Amino acid sequence: MIQEILHNGNLTLFLLGLGALTIGSASDIKTREVPDWVSYGLIISAAAARTMAAVQYGSWSILTEGLLGFIVFVLIAYLMFYTGQWGGGDAKLLMGLGMVIGLKPEISTALTSDLTGFLVNVLLVGSVYGLLWSIYLALTHWKKFRTEWKANIQRYRKWRAAALAAGIALLAAAAALNDFLMKLFLAMISIFAVSGYYVFIFIKAVEKSCMFKKLSPDKLTEGDWIAEDVVVGKKKITGPDDLGISREQIKELKKLASEGKIDRVLVKEGIPFVPSFLIAYILQFTTGSILNILHAF
Repeated sequence: MIQEILHNGNLTLFLLGLGALTIGSASDIKTREVPDWVSYGLIISAAAARTMAAVQYGSWSILTEGLLGFIVFVLIAYLMFYTGQWGGGDAKLLMGLGMVIGLKPEISTALTSDLTGFLVNVLLVGSVYGLLWSIYLALTHWKKFRTEWKANIQRYRKWRAAALAAGIALLAAAAALNDFLMKLFLAMISIFAVSGYYVFIFIKAVEKSCMFKKLSPDKLTEGDWIAEDVVVGKKKITGPDDLGISREQIKELKKLASEGKIDRVLVKEGIPFVPSFLIAYILQFTTGSILNILHAF
């Protein structure tokens, strides 16, 4: 849909998405949250822009495509939020992008649509972005990271033995084959088996040493991920199962803090992922899906 919008000389939808992602990225990096007005504003303004375009061109498919894209991304956003992969701000922003990009109702074009291409870009760019951000965290918290890395190597030493054994077995199997492609395939799996173990250790070490901090209740914001149960007396106030603390819970924690019943709360600080949305969006607009680029080679 993005290419069609540009072809028609109408940049409104693209610029709405670009503006929301730029503001959201800056806010996510600075405060680890995306203001609701950015997400809801994108949804409403994109719907309004599509409605006006539908009236102008006499084609209601412009609006229905936006609604279909919105519905698809709502489902994906809820899945990512309730599995703890994204925060509420990320999920809401994705919904708005669904309205911006849109999706044609034809099943035959679904896999090659801009919506699918953008989603693929988000997954691929997000993986690289997340790894680079994790490396940055490890370097800026080097002493804590190194200690946790060594502890994890010992903690998961049986996993390392299993990964090495699997890697060696796969290489031996590859050496016994004559088919070059099968040799290459097994060799790659062998590399992934061993490197996957160390990536797992790295991520666990970064998470434990760099992504947890204790905050007083007055420093909490709605949607923060509470890392451990907060129990006063026999009453549980909040915890990891809440998928983000609510305003009511923050208010109650502030009251308990004023009474001297709690001091600070352990919070898990996630990686600001909205910038990866921005990169994926620009890529989809300029070059299309990353998979299409790789396929061309």
